[in-house]
Order: sequence, then C-alpha cells, then structure tokens
Amino acid sequence: MFKSLNVYRLMGWCSVFLGFSIIFGALGSHALTRILSEQKLEVFNKANHYLSIQSIGILVLLLVNNTTKIQISPASIYSLLSGTLIFCISLYMVSFSEMEGLDMFRIFGMVAPAGGLLMILGWVLAARDFFKEASK
Repeated sequence: MFKSLNVYRLMGWCSVFLGFSIIFGALGSHALTRILSEQKLEVFNKANHYLSIQSIGILVLLLVNNTTKIQISPASIYSLLSGTLIFCISLYMVSFSEMEGLDMFRIFGMVAPAGGLLMILGWVLAARDFFKEASK
C-alpha cells in the first residue's frame, strides 16, 4: 500500500526517534535526576519507554509491509506514528511542568490520552491486516 520511498522515509523517522530515545534515556539517567522529582522523572521515563517501543514496533510493521505479501494499512502506520508523537511529547512536557515558569505544561497531560487512543487504534488496524491475510 505504501510506495517504497515513503516506507524508507518512515523507517528513517523511526530510527531518528530511536536515537532520541537513547539520548533522552541518558539525560533521564544522569542530568534530569537532579532537576526533576521522582514522580516527574517517572513520567519522563514512561514517555521515553513508549517512544522506543512504539518506534521499534512501527519499524517491524514497515519491514513486514515491505518484505512480505502482507499489506499494513497506511491508517495503521499513521495512527501509530501520530499517537506515539502526541503521547510522548505531551508526557515529556508534563514531566517538566514543576520547573519554574513551565507550570503551564501540566495542561498537556490532558492530551496524552488522545495519543494513547491513536496508538491503540493503530495496533488494532495492524491486527486486522494480519488476520485478513491469515484468512486468505
């Protein structure tokens, strides 16, 4: 369903997100332990966990799409990508909300569930694509 160029571009972005998750993990383990409370550091780490896991999952789906006869719907991939970004960015912002001058970032906590729903939708759509192929 995807043109090869789009698949490779999306794989590139997932790889960039994985790189950022490594950088953010290092920041969370070292520099941020002195700045953030334990609770906010947990929020930061949760965002980082989802960024890495979701990026790997999307890469796997793109590889399946590009190397097998199974066609993963673009709606699945784009739901996963947008959901991951919305969810993770909002949690990253919330994690800094107790810092001076950044308390307005708390409001982004209300956005995170929308990202979570998009991630769930993306995985449900991917499952549908796999089951559709299995029933052939």
